[in-house]
Amino acid sequence: MLVREAMRSPVVTVAEDDDVPHTARVLLHHDISSVPVLDGDGRLVGVVSESDLLRGRVGRDPRAHFLPRDEDDAAPPGTVAAVMTREPITVDVGADLADATRVLLARRIKALPVLDGHRLVGVLARRDVLRTLAHSDDDVREAVLARLHEQDPAQDWDVRVSDGVVTLDGPLHGAAQRLAAVVARTVAGVVRVRTADGEVAAR
Repeated sequence: MLVREAMRSPVVTVAEDDDVPHTARVLLHHDISSVPVLDGDGRLVGVVSESDLLRGRVGRDPRAHFLPRDEDDAAPPGTVAAVMTREPITVDVGADLADATRVLLARRIKALPVLDGHRLVGVLARRDVLRTLAHSDDDVREAVLARLHEQDPAQDWDVRVSDGVVTLDGPLHGAAQRLAAVVARTVAGVVRVRTADGEVAAR
């Protein structure tokens, strides 16, 4: 499965000169944890997250402390440009979803801006990847059968699915069966594919 098939689009964005309270409202309104930041020409220049917005913005309440504490007189950061992460990690729209998922996990980030060349076209969040795994086995089976029928309407395949593992059997073997396995691997929710010729990992 490719990133373009799992990403969210159109993209919610903010400008680098937007203020912090406005950006906080954007995150809350759209129920997202981070948002890409664009410059005046519409180019991606950063990402701002919940944690970025929180730094230095929550004042102390004297009721919660036995002794008063000195306050920092410095003004808190006021704009997105002052708190955002610059040069964010991105992913290409045509990348393998499995590779993008490994980046999300290895770098411990919640979302990746998706680029088509230099143009921002989507966002891939952990929740988007999780959504691809939430399909029932019956739904996955129907989707695999439909995809195989698109590839070769004349062939009938026996498709069984258990916990996302697809088992393919049919009248054709060898190269035709390997091609069917490759086609099945493009379906959301498929974890791996087994055929009469062996097992093909899909992740």
